[in-house]
Amino acid sequence: MLKVLTNKILQVKATGQGGRQRCQTDRLGYPHKYRPLRPIHGFCTGDIVKTIIPKGVNTAKGVNTGTYVARLCPYSNGRGEIYPTTGKKRIGIKLEYVEKPIHRKDGYSYA
Repeated sequence: MLKVLTNKILQVKATGQGGRQRCQTDRLGYPHKYRPLRPIHGFCTGDIVKTIIPKGVNTAKGVNTGTYVARLCPYSNGRGEIYPTTGKKRIGIKLEYVEKPIHRKDGYSYA
């Protein structure tokens, strides 16, 4: 007999470990952004992190200020992008604004 201890079902979706694509190209095929395979400042592409962007730092009007929990895509120059689940499509940040990692990339998406 199966005894269920929770009333919420965990949905797991396999997203993969990522691709071997080393750089992102523009519409003409020239290299645009480099994405190395090794961790950068301890972060990998796909990690879910908590980011606090101070007021008046990211834009002149302070549009992107606040606290975000989002996927991270770090770059080798010390910057990166976060992809929040709500609101904007992506936000460019410095990696020093990353407060702490919440979940390391393991190839699955949880809901």
